[in-house]
Amino acid sequence: MSIAYSEYYSRLSQTVSDTKLLVNGTSLSGLDGILAKVEAAHTQLLTEAPLRIVLIGEFSAGKSSLISALTGADLHIDADVATTSMAEYSWNGLSLVDTPGVQAEDTDTDHDAIAREATLGADLILFVVSNELFNQRLADHLNYVIGDAGLGLSKKTSIIVNKIDRETNADEMLLGEITKILGSHQEIPVYFCSASKYKQASQEESPIKERFERQSRFLELIKGINSFVDDAGANGRLSTPISVISECLEQIQSAVAETIEEKSKLELIRRQRRVLQKLQQRLAEIRKTWKQQAYSTVVSQANDSVEQLSELSRPEDLETLFEAGLKKADGEIVQLYEGLEIDVREALDQASAELDEIGNSPIGKQVAMFETERADKISITFNDSRPNDSNLTSKLSKSAAKPLQETLEAAAKNAKGMRDVYYKVGKALGKKFRPWEAIKAGEKIAKVAGKFGKAVPFIAAALDFYTQYREEKVKEEKERFLANLRMALRGAFVDQARVEADALEKTVVEISRGPVQESLGKLESEEDQIAQESKTNQSLLFQISKIRKSCFELRDEIYSGHA
Repeated sequence: MSIAYSEYYSRLSQTVSDTKLLVNGTSLSGLDGILAKVEAAHTQLLTEAPLRIVLIGEFSAGKSSLISALTGADLHIDADVATTSMAEYSWNGLSLVDTPGVQAEDTDTDHDAIAREATLGADLILFVVSNELFNQRLADHLNYVIGDAGLGLSKKTSIIVNKIDRETNADEMLLGEITKILGSHQEIPVYFCSASKYKQASQEESPIKERFERQSRFLELIKGINSFVDDAGANGRLSTPISVISECLEQIQSAVAETIEEKSKLELIRRQRRVLQKLQQRLAEIRKTWKQQAYSTVVSQANDSVEQLSELSRPEDLETLFEAGLKKADGEIVQLYEGLEIDVREALDQASAELDEIGNSPIGKQVAMFETERADKISITFNDSRPNDSNLTSKLSKSAAKPLQETLEAAAKNAKGMRDVYYKVGKALGKKFRPWEAIKAGEKIAKVAGKFGKAVPFIAAALDFYTQYREEKVKEEKERFLANLRMALRGAFVDQARVEADALEKTVVEISRGPVQESLGKLESEEDQIAQESKTNQSLLFQISKIRKSCFELRDEIYSGHA
Protein backbone atom coordinates (compact mmCIF):
# COMPACT_ATOMS: atom_id res chain seq x y z
CA MET A 1 0.00 0.00 0.00
CA SER A 2 1.38 3.40 -0.99
CA ILE A 3 0.25 6.98 -0.49
CA ALA A 4 -2.93 7.45 -2.53
CA TYR A 5 -1.76 10.76 -4.00
CA SER A 6 1.32 9.04 -5.44
CA GLU A 7 -0.87 6.35 -6.96
CA TYR A 8 -3.21 8.96 -8.47
CA TYR A 9 -0.25 10.89 -9.86
CA SER A 10 1.29 7.78 -11.41
CA ARG A 11 -1.98 6.74 -13.06
CA LEU A 12 -2.62 10.25 -14.34
CA SER A 13 0.90 10.46 -15.77
CA GLN A 14 0.24 7.23 -17.67
CA THR A 15 -3.11 8.57 -18.88
CA VAL A 16 -1.46 11.76 -20.18
CA SER A 17 1.20 9.68 -21.95
CA ASP A 18 -1.43 7.42 -23.50
CA THR A 19 -3.32 10.49 -24.74
CA LYS A 20 -0.20 11.95 -26.32
CA LEU A 21 0.47 8.65 -28.11
CA LEU A 22 -3.13 8.53 -29.33
CA VAL A 23 -3.04 12.08 -30.70
CA ASN A 24 0.35 11.60 -32.36
CA GLY A 25 -0.78 8.31 -33.89
CA THR A 26 -3.96 9.75 -35.38
CA SER A 27 -3.95 10.73 -39.04
CA LEU A 28 -6.71 13.30 -38.55
CA SER A 29 -5.84 16.87 -39.45
CA GLY A 30 -6.33 19.86 -37.18
CA LEU A 31 -5.22 18.17 -33.95
CA ASP A 32 -2.31 20.52 -33.25
CA GLY A 33 -4.41 22.50 -30.80
CA ILE A 34 -5.41 19.35 -28.96
CA LEU A 35 -1.80 18.18 -28.72
CA ALA A 36 -0.80 21.56 -27.30
CA LYS A 37 -3.44 21.18 -24.56
CA VAL A 38 -2.18 17.71 -23.70
CA GLU A 39 1.39 18.99 -23.51
CA ALA A 40 0.26 21.83 -21.22
CA ALA A 41 -1.49 19.34 -18.94
CA HIS A 42 1.70 17.28 -18.81
CA THR A 43 3.76 20.34 -17.89
CA GLN A 44 1.32 21.29 -15.16
CA LEU A 45 1.49 17.77 -13.79
CA LEU A 46 5.28 17.91 -13.59
CA THR A 47 5.64 21.41 -12.16
CA GLU A 48 2.56 22.18 -10.07
CA ALA A 49 1.14 18.87 -8.92
CA PRO A 50 3.89 17.20 -6.79
CA LEU A 51 3.04 16.86 -3.10
CA ARG A 52 5.72 18.28 -0.78
CA ILE A 53 6.28 16.26 2.41
CA VAL A 54 8.90 17.48 4.87
CA LEU A 55 10.42 15.20 7.50
CA ILE A 56 11.75 16.89 10.63
CA GLY A 57 12.76 15.50 13.98
CA GLU A 58 15.17 13.43 15.96
CA PHE A 59 18.65 12.42 14.86
CA SER A 60 18.73 8.69 14.05
CA ALA A 61 14.96 8.34 14.40
CA GLY A 62 14.74 6.69 10.98
CA LYS A 63 13.60 9.59 8.77
CA SER A 64 15.52 8.23 5.80
CA SER A 65 14.07 4.73 6.27
CA LEU A 66 10.65 6.33 6.52
CA ILE A 67 11.12 7.97 3.12
CA SER A 68 12.03 4.63 1.55
CA ALA A 69 9.06 2.93 3.18
CA LEU A 70 6.60 5.65 2.14
CA THR A 71 7.65 5.52 -1.50
CA GLY A 72 8.19 1.78 -1.74
CA ALA A 73 11.23 2.64 -3.82
CA ASP A 74 14.85 1.69 -3.25
CA LEU A 75 16.03 5.27 -3.07
CA HIS A 76 19.72 6.01 -2.63
CA ILE A 77 19.81 8.02 0.59
CA ASP A 78 23.16 9.27 1.85
CA ALA A 79 22.80 9.31 5.63
CA ASP A 80 25.98 11.34 6.14
CA VAL A 81 24.74 14.15 3.92
CA ALA A 82 21.24 14.06 5.38
CA THR A 83 22.55 14.74 8.88
CA THR A 84 24.17 18.02 7.91
CA SER A 85 21.94 19.54 5.24
CA MET A 86 18.56 19.23 3.56
CA ALA A 87 18.11 16.53 0.94
CA GLU A 88 15.14 16.37 -1.44
CA TYR A 89 13.88 13.28 -3.26
CA SER A 90 11.29 13.16 -6.05
CA TRP A 91 9.21 10.06 -6.62
CA ASN A 92 5.84 9.56 -8.34
CA GLY A 93 4.36 12.94 -7.58
CA LEU A 94 5.97 13.19 -4.14
CA SER A 95 8.70 15.62 -3.19
CA LEU A 96 10.14 14.35 0.09
CA VAL A 97 12.48 16.60 2.04
CA ASP A 98 14.83 15.07 4.64
CA THR A 99 16.29 17.47 7.19
CA PRO A 100 19.18 17.14 9.69
CA GLY A 101 18.16 15.37 12.86
CA VAL A 102 18.03 17.17 16.18
CA GLN A 103 20.56 15.74 18.63
CA ALA A 104 20.32 15.75 22.40
CA GLU A 105 23.53 17.76 22.74
CA ASP A 106 24.11 21.25 21.40
CA THR A 107 25.54 21.40 17.87
CA ASP A 108 26.35 24.13 15.37
CA THR A 109 23.31 23.20 13.26
CA ASP A 110 20.57 25.84 13.28
CA HIS A 111 17.60 23.49 13.14
CA ASP A 112 15.04 26.28 13.44
CA ALA A 113 16.45 28.04 10.38
CA ILE A 114 16.57 24.79 8.40
CA ALA A 115 12.97 23.99 9.35
CA ARG A 116 11.89 27.46 8.26
CA GLU A 117 13.49 26.95 4.84
CA ALA A 118 12.40 23.34 4.40
CA THR A 119 8.74 23.94 5.23
CA LEU A 120 8.21 26.71 2.69
CA GLY A 121 5.40 25.47 0.48
CA ALA A 122 5.09 22.22 2.45
CA ASP A 123 1.83 20.29 2.15
CA LEU A 124 2.56 17.99 5.08
CA ILE A 125 5.14 17.92 7.87
CA LEU A 126 6.08 14.65 9.55
CA PHE A 127 7.82 15.25 12.87
CA VAL A 128 9.67 11.99 13.48
CA VAL A 129 10.84 10.67 16.86
CA SER A 130 11.91 7.24 17.98
CA ASN A 131 10.11 5.17 20.60
CA GLU A 132 12.23 6.97 23.20
CA LEU A 133 10.13 10.08 22.46
CA PHE A 134 11.23 13.62 23.30
CA ASN A 135 14.31 15.08 24.93
CA GLN A 136 14.20 18.76 25.83
CA ARG A 137 15.88 20.05 22.64
CA LEU A 138 13.55 17.95 20.50
CA ALA A 139 10.50 19.18 22.40
CA ASP A 140 11.67 22.79 21.99
CA HIS A 141 12.13 22.27 18.26
CA LEU A 142 8.63 20.76 17.93
CA ASN A 143 7.16 23.75 19.74
CA TYR A 144 8.99 26.06 17.35
CA VAL A 145 7.54 24.22 14.33
CA ILE A 146 3.94 24.08 15.59
CA GLY A 147 3.71 27.06 17.95
CA ASP A 148 2.30 30.46 17.03
CA ALA A 149 5.49 32.09 18.30
CA GLY A 150 7.47 29.98 15.80
CA LEU A 151 6.39 28.70 12.39
CA GLY A 152 2.76 28.07 13.41
CA LEU A 153 2.44 24.89 11.33
CA SER A 154 0.36 22.77 13.70
CA LYS A 155 -2.39 22.23 11.10
CA LYS A 156 0.11 20.69 8.68
CA THR A 157 2.00 18.58 11.21
CA SER A 158 1.71 14.95 12.27
CA ILE A 159 3.91 13.20 14.82
CA ILE A 160 5.45 9.87 13.82
CA VAL A 161 6.77 7.59 16.55
CA ASN A 162 9.11 5.30 14.61
CA LYS A 163 10.81 2.09 15.77
CA ILE A 164 7.67 1.16 17.69
CA ASP A 165 8.59 -2.54 17.36
CA ARG A 166 11.28 -1.90 19.99
CA GLU A 167 8.80 -0.53 22.50
CA THR A 168 7.42 -2.62 25.38
CA ASN A 169 5.13 0.00 26.93
CA ALA A 170 1.51 0.35 25.84
CA ASP A 171 0.47 3.08 23.40
CA GLU A 172 -1.51 4.71 26.19
CA MET A 173 1.63 5.45 28.16
CA LEU A 174 3.39 6.94 25.13
CA LEU A 175 0.33 9.03 24.20
CA GLY A 176 0.18 10.32 27.74
CA GLU A 177 3.77 11.57 27.47
CA ILE A 178 3.18 13.10 24.02
CA THR A 179 0.06 14.86 25.32
CA LYS A 180 2.24 16.75 27.78
CA ILE A 181 4.57 17.91 24.98
CA LEU A 182 1.79 19.01 22.62
CA GLY A 183 0.32 21.48 25.09
CA SER A 184 -2.57 23.34 23.47
CA HIS A 185 -2.07 21.56 20.13
CA GLN A 186 -3.84 18.32 21.01
CA GLU A 187 -5.37 18.20 17.52
CA ILE A 188 -2.05 17.05 16.02
CA PRO A 189 -2.39 13.38 15.02
CA VAL A 190 0.10 10.81 16.35
CA TYR A 191 1.04 7.62 14.50
CA PHE A 192 3.09 4.65 15.70
CA CYS A 193 5.05 2.65 13.14
CA SER A 194 8.23 0.77 12.31
CA ALA A 195 9.58 1.75 8.90
CA SER A 196 12.30 -0.91 9.05
CA LYS A 197 9.77 -3.65 9.81
CA TYR A 198 7.60 -2.52 6.90
CA LYS A 199 10.59 -2.59 4.55
CA GLN A 200 11.50 -6.02 5.89
CA ALA A 201 7.98 -7.23 5.09
CA SER A 202 8.52 -6.46 1.41
CA GLN A 203 11.32 -9.03 1.35
CA GLU A 204 9.20 -11.83 2.78
CA GLU A 205 6.53 -14.18 1.46
CA SER A 206 3.10 -14.85 2.92
CA PRO A 207 2.20 -15.32 5.74
CA ILE A 208 5.34 -13.78 7.24
CA LYS A 209 4.91 -10.72 5.03
CA GLU A 210 1.43 -10.00 6.38
CA ARG A 211 2.58 -10.53 9.96
CA PHE A 212 5.47 -8.08 9.55
CA GLU A 213 3.14 -5.53 7.95
CA ARG A 214 0.78 -5.73 10.91
CA GLN A 215 3.67 -5.40 13.32
CA SER A 216 4.97 -2.37 11.44
CA ARG A 217 1.60 -0.57 11.78
CA PHE A 218 2.61 1.31 8.67
CA LEU A 219 -0.75 1.05 6.98
CA GLU A 220 -2.25 3.17 9.78
CA LEU A 221 0.23 5.92 8.94
CA ILE A 222 -0.50 5.75 5.21
CA LYS A 223 -4.25 5.93 5.84
CA GLY A 224 -3.65 8.94 8.07
CA ILE A 225 -1.61 10.68 5.39
CA ASN A 226 -4.29 9.91 2.78
CA SER A 227 -6.97 11.42 5.02
CA PHE A 228 -4.88 14.53 5.67
CA VAL A 229 -4.17 15.08 1.97
CA ASP A 230 -7.85 14.68 1.11
CA ASP A 231 -9.00 17.04 3.88
CA ALA A 232 -6.45 19.64 2.76
CA GLY A 233 -7.81 19.50 -0.79
CA ALA A 234 -4.41 18.66 -2.25
CA ASN A 235 -5.89 15.91 -4.44
CA GLY A 236 -7.81 18.63 -6.25
CA ARG A 237 -4.66 19.86 -8.00
CA LEU A 238 -4.86 16.71 -10.15
CA SER A 239 -8.41 17.51 -11.29
CA THR A 240 -7.38 20.16 -13.83
CA PRO A 241 -5.12 17.86 -15.88
CA ILE A 242 -7.85 15.20 -15.75
CA SER A 243 -10.42 17.69 -17.07
CA VAL A 244 -8.09 18.83 -19.85
CA ILE A 245 -7.48 15.26 -21.00
CA SER A 246 -11.20 14.46 -20.89
CA GLU A 247 -12.02 17.52 -23.00
CA CYS A 248 -9.34 16.62 -25.55
CA LEU A 249 -10.75 13.12 -25.88
CA GLU A 250 -14.24 14.53 -26.41
CA GLN A 251 -12.95 16.81 -29.18
CA ILE A 252 -11.33 13.87 -30.97
CA GLN A 253 -14.52 11.82 -30.57
CA SER A 254 -16.54 14.59 -32.15
CA ALA A 255 -14.03 14.99 -34.98
CA VAL A 256 -14.24 11.32 -35.99
CA ALA A 257 -18.03 11.02 -35.62
CA GLU A 258 -19.36 9.68 -38.90
CA THR A 259 -22.92 11.02 -38.85
CA ILE A 260 -24.96 13.92 -37.54
CA GLU A 261 -26.67 11.42 -35.25
CA GLU A 262 -23.36 10.38 -33.66
CA LYS A 263 -22.24 13.99 -33.23
CA SER A 264 -25.55 14.91 -31.60
CA LYS A 265 -25.42 11.97 -29.20
CA LEU A 266 -21.83 12.72 -28.21
CA GLU A 267 -22.68 16.38 -27.60
CA LEU A 268 -25.65 15.40 -25.43
CA ILE A 269 -23.45 13.03 -23.43
CA ARG A 270 -20.80 15.73 -23.05
CA ARG A 271 -23.30 18.19 -21.58
CA GLN A 272 -24.78 15.62 -19.23
CA ARG A 273 -21.31 14.60 -18.06
CA ARG A 274 -20.46 18.22 -17.21
CA VAL A 275 -23.48 18.43 -14.93
CA LEU A 276 -22.58 15.20 -13.15
CA GLN A 277 -18.94 16.20 -12.73
CA LYS A 278 -20.03 19.52 -11.26
CA LEU A 279 -22.28 17.59 -8.86
CA GLN A 280 -19.37 15.33 -7.97
CA GLN A 281 -17.26 18.35 -7.07
CA ARG A 282 -20.09 19.95 -5.09
CA LEU A 283 -20.64 16.79 -3.03
CA ALA A 284 -16.91 16.71 -2.23
CA GLU A 285 -17.16 20.30 -0.99
CA ILE A 286 -20.21 19.41 1.14
CA ARG A 287 -18.39 16.41 2.57
CA LYS A 288 -15.38 18.46 3.65
CA THR A 289 -17.43 21.39 4.97
CA TRP A 290 -19.67 19.29 7.20
CA LYS A 291 -16.81 17.07 8.30
CA GLN A 292 -15.08 20.17 9.66
CA GLN A 293 -18.36 21.26 11.27
CA ALA A 294 -18.67 17.93 13.07
CA TYR A 295 -15.08 18.19 14.30
CA SER A 296 -15.54 21.76 15.52
CA THR A 297 -18.83 20.91 17.26
CA VAL A 298 -17.18 18.36 19.52
CA VAL A 299 -14.02 20.38 20.12
CA SER A 300 -16.06 23.43 21.11
CA GLN A 301 -17.49 21.46 24.04
CA ALA A 302 -13.99 21.04 25.43
CA ASN A 303 -13.79 24.70 26.46
CA ASP A 304 -16.77 24.56 28.83
CA SER A 305 -15.63 21.28 30.32
CA VAL A 306 -12.03 22.40 30.78
CA GLU A 307 -13.08 25.60 32.53
CA GLN A 308 -14.90 23.59 35.19
CA LEU A 309 -11.82 21.64 36.21
CA SER A 310 -10.90 24.14 38.93
CA GLU A 311 -13.99 23.06 40.84
CA LEU A 312 -13.11 19.37 40.91
CA SER A 313 -13.22 17.56 44.17
CA ARG A 314 -13.00 13.94 42.93
CA PRO A 315 -11.21 12.13 40.08
CA GLU A 316 -14.58 10.82 38.90
CA ASP A 317 -15.51 14.39 37.95
CA LEU A 318 -13.13 14.13 35.00
CA GLU A 319 -15.23 11.37 33.52
CA THR A 320 -18.44 13.20 34.34
CA LEU A 321 -17.28 16.33 32.53
CA PHE A 322 -16.16 14.31 29.50
CA GLU A 323 -19.46 12.43 29.39
CA ALA A 324 -21.58 15.56 29.79
CA GLY A 325 -19.63 17.45 27.12
CA LEU A 326 -19.91 14.68 24.56
CA LYS A 327 -23.60 14.11 25.24
CA LYS A 328 -24.22 17.79 24.59
CA ALA A 329 -22.12 17.59 21.43
CA ASP A 330 -24.11 14.55 20.33
CA GLY A 331 -27.30 16.60 20.34
CA GLU A 332 -25.66 19.20 18.15
CA ILE A 333 -24.31 16.51 15.82
CA VAL A 334 -27.90 15.38 15.23
CA GLN A 335 -28.76 18.93 14.12
CA LEU A 336 -25.74 18.93 11.81
CA TYR A 337 -27.21 16.02 9.91
CA GLU A 338 -30.32 18.06 9.21
CA GLY A 339 -28.20 20.79 7.62
CA LEU A 340 -26.16 18.18 5.77
CA GLU A 341 -29.33 16.61 4.38
CA ILE A 342 -30.47 19.99 3.04
CA ASP A 343 -27.15 20.60 1.26
CA VAL A 344 -27.07 17.12 -0.29
CA ARG A 345 -30.69 17.33 -1.39
CA GLU A 346 -30.18 20.77 -2.97
CA ALA A 347 -27.12 19.55 -4.86
CA LEU A 348 -28.94 16.48 -6.19
CA ASP A 349 -32.07 18.47 -7.05
CA GLN A 350 -30.06 21.07 -8.95
CA ALA A 351 -28.22 18.42 -10.95
CA SER A 352 -31.49 16.66 -11.76
CA ALA A 353 -33.06 19.93 -12.94
CA GLU A 354 -30.06 20.72 -15.16
CA LEU A 355 -30.12 17.24 -16.67
CA ASP A 356 -33.83 17.63 -17.32
CA GLU A 357 -33.19 20.97 -19.03
CA ILE A 358 -30.52 19.41 -21.26
CA GLY A 359 -32.88 16.63 -22.23
CA ASN A 360 -35.50 19.15 -23.31
CA SER A 361 -33.02 21.36 -25.17
CA PRO A 362 -32.80 21.35 -29.00
CA ILE A 363 -29.92 18.85 -28.91
CA GLY A 364 -31.91 16.60 -26.58
CA LYS A 365 -34.96 16.72 -28.85
CA GLN A 366 -32.78 16.02 -31.89
CA VAL A 367 -31.35 12.89 -30.27
CA ALA A 368 -34.86 11.87 -29.26
CA MET A 369 -35.95 12.17 -32.89
CA PHE A 370 -33.06 9.94 -34.00
CA GLU A 371 -34.03 7.36 -31.38
CA THR A 372 -37.64 7.42 -32.56
CA GLU A 373 -36.56 6.85 -36.18
CA ARG A 374 -34.29 4.01 -35.07
CA ALA A 375 -37.21 2.38 -33.23
CA ASP A 376 -39.33 2.57 -36.40
CA LYS A 377 -36.62 0.81 -38.40
CA ILE A 378 -35.73 -2.03 -36.04
CA SER A 379 -39.11 -2.90 -34.50
CA ILE A 380 -41.85 -5.04 -35.96
CA THR A 381 -44.46 -4.12 -33.38
CA PHE A 382 -44.64 -2.34 -30.05
CA ASN A 383 -48.17 -3.52 -29.25
CA ASP A 384 -49.23 0.14 -29.09
CA SER A 385 -46.59 0.82 -26.42
CA ARG A 386 -43.95 2.48 -28.58
CA PRO A 387 -43.10 5.89 -27.06
CA ASN A 388 -43.87 9.00 -29.08
CA ASP A 389 -41.33 11.80 -29.61
CA SER A 390 -42.44 13.68 -26.50
CA ASN A 391 -42.24 10.64 -24.23
CA LEU A 392 -38.84 9.68 -25.58
CA THR A 393 -37.52 13.19 -25.02
CA SER A 394 -38.64 12.99 -21.42
CA LYS A 395 -37.05 9.56 -21.06
CA LEU A 396 -33.72 10.80 -22.41
CA SER A 397 -33.78 13.87 -20.20
CA LYS A 398 -34.34 11.82 -17.06
CA SER A 399 -32.25 8.72 -17.74
CA ALA A 400 -29.01 10.16 -16.39
CA ALA A 401 -30.83 11.71 -13.44
CA LYS A 402 -32.66 8.55 -12.36
CA PRO A 403 -30.01 7.32 -9.90
CA LEU A 404 -29.94 10.77 -8.33
CA GLN A 405 -33.71 10.76 -7.82
CA GLU A 406 -33.57 7.27 -6.37
CA THR A 407 -31.06 8.54 -3.84
CA LEU A 408 -33.36 11.41 -2.91
CA GLU A 409 -36.12 8.89 -2.31
CA ALA A 410 -33.90 6.60 -0.25
CA ALA A 411 -31.05 7.42 2.14
CA ALA A 412 -31.12 11.17 1.61
CA LYS A 413 -34.87 11.51 2.00
CA ASN A 414 -34.55 13.15 5.40
CA ALA A 415 -32.12 13.80 8.21
CA LYS A 416 -33.13 10.58 9.95
CA GLY A 417 -32.07 8.65 6.87
CA MET A 418 -28.71 10.38 7.00
CA ARG A 419 -28.30 9.48 10.65
CA ASP A 420 -29.27 5.87 9.98
CA VAL A 421 -26.42 5.65 7.51
CA TYR A 422 -24.19 7.38 10.04
CA TYR A 423 -24.77 4.75 12.71
CA LYS A 424 -24.38 1.95 10.19
CA VAL A 425 -21.06 3.46 9.09
CA GLY A 426 -20.02 3.82 12.71
CA LYS A 427 -20.65 0.14 13.30
CA ALA A 428 -18.65 -0.75 10.20
CA LEU A 429 -15.77 1.40 11.41
CA GLY A 430 -15.50 -0.79 14.47
CA LYS A 431 -15.24 2.27 16.70
CA LYS A 432 -17.22 2.93 19.81
CA PHE A 433 -18.88 6.30 19.42
CA ARG A 434 -19.58 6.79 23.11
CA PRO A 435 -16.30 5.93 24.87
CA TRP A 436 -17.35 7.55 28.13
CA GLU A 437 -19.53 4.52 28.84
CA ALA A 438 -16.37 2.43 29.07
CA ILE A 439 -14.63 4.69 31.56
CA LYS A 440 -15.81 3.85 35.06
CA ALA A 441 -14.26 4.98 38.30
CA GLY A 442 -11.92 2.39 39.75
CA GLU A 443 -11.52 0.43 36.48
CA LYS A 444 -7.98 -0.20 35.34
CA ILE A 445 -7.24 1.80 32.21
CA ALA A 446 -5.04 -0.95 30.84
CA LYS A 447 -7.96 -3.38 30.72
CA VAL A 448 -10.22 -1.20 28.61
CA ALA A 449 -7.66 0.67 26.50
CA GLY A 450 -7.70 -1.87 23.71
CA LYS A 451 -11.50 -1.89 23.46
CA PHE A 452 -12.84 1.61 23.56
CA GLY A 453 -10.79 3.90 21.38
CA LYS A 454 -8.11 6.50 21.94
CA ALA A 455 -10.06 8.71 24.31
CA VAL A 456 -9.04 6.38 27.12
CA PRO A 457 -5.30 7.28 27.20
CA PHE A 458 -6.18 10.97 27.28
CA ILE A 459 -8.42 10.41 30.28
CA ALA A 460 -5.71 8.26 31.84
CA ALA A 461 -3.23 11.09 31.41
CA ALA A 462 -5.74 13.51 32.87
CA LEU A 463 -6.25 11.31 35.92
CA ASP A 464 -2.50 11.16 36.38
CA PHE A 465 -2.27 14.94 36.24
CA TYR A 466 -5.19 15.17 38.64
CA THR A 467 -3.42 13.02 41.22
CA GLN A 468 -0.35 15.23 41.01
CA TYR A 469 -2.54 18.32 41.19
CA ARG A 470 -4.30 17.17 44.38
CA GLU A 471 -1.08 16.10 46.10
CA GLU A 472 0.98 19.17 45.21
CA LYS A 473 1.19 21.84 47.92
CA VAL A 474 3.26 24.51 46.12
CA LYS A 475 0.92 26.94 44.37
CA GLU A 476 3.01 27.35 41.19
CA GLU A 477 3.39 23.61 40.71
CA LYS A 478 -0.28 23.08 41.49
CA GLU A 479 -1.22 25.50 38.70
CA ARG A 480 1.14 23.76 36.29
CA PHE A 481 -0.45 20.38 36.95
CA LEU A 482 -3.92 21.89 36.54
CA ALA A 483 -2.89 23.34 33.15
CA ASN A 484 -1.64 19.90 32.07
CA LEU A 485 -4.88 18.37 33.30
CA ARG A 486 -6.88 20.73 31.09
CA MET A 487 -4.73 19.92 28.06
CA ALA A 488 -5.20 16.18 28.57
CA LEU A 489 -8.97 16.53 28.84
CA ARG A 490 -9.00 18.71 25.73
CA GLY A 491 -7.08 15.95 23.95
CA ALA A 492 -9.85 13.47 24.77
CA PHE A 493 -12.40 15.76 23.13
CA VAL A 494 -10.17 16.28 20.09
CA ASP A 495 -9.83 12.53 19.57
CA GLN A 496 -13.58 11.99 19.79
CA ALA A 497 -14.07 14.90 17.37
CA ARG A 498 -12.05 13.01 14.78
CA VAL A 499 -14.27 9.94 15.20
CA GLU A 500 -17.46 11.98 14.69
CA ALA A 501 -15.99 13.84 11.71
CA ASP A 502 -14.88 10.61 10.01
CA ALA A 503 -18.30 9.05 10.50
CA LEU A 504 -20.07 12.02 8.93
CA GLU A 505 -17.66 12.02 5.99
CA LYS A 506 -18.28 8.35 5.30
CA THR A 507 -22.02 9.01 5.46
CA VAL A 508 -21.84 11.52 2.61
CA VAL A 509 -19.65 9.20 0.55
CA GLU A 510 -22.00 6.26 1.15
CA ILE A 511 -25.19 8.00 0.04
CA SER A 512 -23.80 10.11 -2.80
CA ARG A 513 -21.00 8.23 -4.50
CA GLY A 514 -23.15 5.39 -5.79
CA PRO A 515 -25.73 7.35 -7.76
CA VAL A 516 -23.14 9.69 -9.32
CA GLN A 517 -21.07 6.68 -10.32
CA GLU A 518 -24.11 5.00 -11.81
CA SER A 519 -25.14 8.08 -13.78
CA LEU A 520 -21.65 8.61 -15.19
CA GLY A 521 -21.40 4.90 -15.91
CA LYS A 522 -24.55 5.10 -18.04
CA LEU A 523 -22.94 7.80 -20.17
CA GLU A 524 -19.78 5.71 -20.54
CA SER A 525 -21.90 2.79 -21.76
CA GLU A 526 -23.66 4.99 -24.31
CA GLU A 527 -20.31 6.14 -25.71
CA ASP A 528 -19.13 2.53 -25.91
CA GLN A 529 -22.26 1.72 -27.88
CA ILE A 530 -21.45 4.50 -30.36
CA ALA A 531 -17.92 3.08 -30.74
CA GLN A 532 -19.29 -0.42 -31.41
CA GLU A 533 -21.56 0.87 -34.15
CA SER A 534 -18.82 2.87 -35.88
CA LYS A 535 -17.91 1.53 -39.31
CA THR A 536 -14.56 3.22 -39.92
CA ASN A 537 -13.15 4.51 -36.61
CA GLN A 538 -14.03 1.74 -34.19
CA SER A 539 -10.43 1.06 -33.10
CA LEU A 540 -9.72 4.74 -32.40
CA LEU A 541 -12.98 5.18 -30.50
CA PHE A 542 -12.23 2.15 -28.32
CA GLN A 543 -8.80 3.60 -27.50
CA ILE A 544 -10.48 6.85 -26.51
CA SER A 545 -12.98 4.90 -24.41
CA LYS A 546 -10.19 3.13 -22.55
CA ILE A 547 -8.37 6.37 -21.68
CA ARG A 548 -11.63 8.09 -20.79
CA LYS A 549 -12.45 5.32 -18.32
CA SER A 550 -9.13 5.95 -16.60
CA CYS A 551 -10.08 9.61 -16.20
CA PHE A 552 -13.52 8.64 -14.91
CA GLU A 553 -12.11 6.27 -12.26
CA LEU A 554 -9.46 8.75 -11.13
CA ARG A 555 -11.93 11.59 -10.77
CA ASP A 556 -14.32 9.38 -8.82
CA GLU A 557 -11.64 8.28 -6.35
CA ILE A 558 -10.31 11.81 -5.87
CA TYR A 559 -13.69 13.45 -5.26
CA SER A 560 -15.04 10.67 -3.07
CA GLY A 561 -11.91 10.55 -0.92
CA HIS A 562 -11.68 6.88 -1.82
CA ALA A 563 -8.22 5.37 -2.23
